[in-house]
Amino acid sequence: ALSMPQFDILCKTPPKVLVRQFVERFERPSGEKIALCAAELTYLCWMITHNGTAIKRATFMSYNTIISNSLSFDIVNKSLQFKYKTQKATILEASLKKLIPAWEFTIIPYYGQKHQSDITDIVSSLQLQFESSEEADKGNSHSKKMLKALLSEGESIWEITEKILNSFEYTSRFTKTKTLYQFLFLATFINCGRFSDIKNVDPKSFKLVQNKYLGVIIQCLVTETKTSVSRHIYFFSARVRIDPLVYLDEFLRNSEPVLKRVNRTGNSSSNKQEYQLLKDNLVRSYNKALKKNAPYSI
Repeated sequence: ALSMPQFDILCKTPPKVLVRQFVERFERPSGEKIALCAAELTYLCWMITHNGTAIKRATFMSYNTIISNSLSFDIVNKSLQFKYKTQKATILEASLKKLIPAWEFTIIPYYGQKHQSDITDIVSSLQLQFESSEEADKGNSHSKKMLKALLSEGESIWEITEKILNSFEYTSRFTKTKTLYQFLFLATFINCGRFSDIKNVDPKSFKLVQNKYLGVIIQCLVTETKTSVSRHIYFFSARVRIDPLVYLDEFLRNSEPVLKRVNRTGNSSSNKQEYQLLKDNLVRSYNKALKKNAPYSI
């Protein structure tokens, strides 16, 4: 296992240097070199699949163990095979091949594999950050990196949304769970809202209203928000394969209102709301599913 100083050095090594070291170790492989190679491979794979976000040592050790225990190679044919905890094995293989053209990579996914399109050259972006202090400062913002990656793909916002919605097909065997996740994501997306905004909607407040641009739409009210200012949540029909009204209909068919929790920090005594739209603990499993399966690092 890597010591803390070795792990720190690994995290501070520029991507191009990691690639060069990785290739050099296989010229005369030994036990120690293979162990270091597995560590470098783990770090590169994480950077690619997690869009350059930092990795904690405990998480790194978990992923590194999987690679170390499954790594096999053929020096003559220059091929590597290993297991990795990912839903994006195809993307990862292509990215590694791009980084190290002389070698062939075969990745056995730890989870079920999905075929998705690559959205950015992560390692080139990381290398630029090491070479430019200005880019390094920009790189500290996960939002900026993701926005740049998404915009570079040339996809419409609805196409991106559709891919994320489809990724929830891998989250659970239960239709109800998938429906809840898809509804929650789409509702927060079209309303530019927080999870809590959707969760705290009063189910009794749903009604039809006339919109100047969209015609008749569905409106509901949430009074308990982070800003303590009431707001409306809307659902409308869209001329795309992702129709918010369809997802709302599926949600209503597969769920029922939840008894409103008591908000001891707010003016709960003045709020006579009996029910809320979603359970409080849904956010944890939803975030986990989104992080694990979404084709973009959200």
